[in-house]
Amino acid sequence: MKKIIIKTEPENDLTIFTVIGKVEKNDIKDAICDFYENSVTANVLWDLSKSDLSEIKSSDVKRIADLSNVYADKRPFGKTAIVSSDDLIFGLSRMYELNKDEDNLPFKTRTFRDIDKAYKWLLSS
Repeated sequence: MKKIIIKTEPENDLTIFTVIGKVEKNDIKDAICDFYENSVTANVLWDLSKSDLSEIKSSDVKRIADLSNVYADKRPFGKTAIVSSDDLIFGLSRMYELNKDEDNLPFKTRTFRDIDKAYKWLLSS
């Protein structure tokens, strides 16, 4: 079974990453690299509500956040929403969000506990 399912909604310029079960930092890094190298959209939704990120450390979060800097020119605008209901994963997601804010990238990142609110934010102007 695939750990990260990727769906694209071209009409919303949106890519949805649904993470299921235990994933490691390289699974996430590979998905990000593939996204930026093959199918960039302005908006991104990471649904971590069914994921297990127990193998991810805070240092890994910083490295994953830094990866977006390498590809920043491929996504000059847009938004990234991260959804998690689990407290640990929500905390890691907030760390990612804060790292992205510090980097002053051209796209915004926000963490949510509710997927409907995340989706609404992504599609708002």
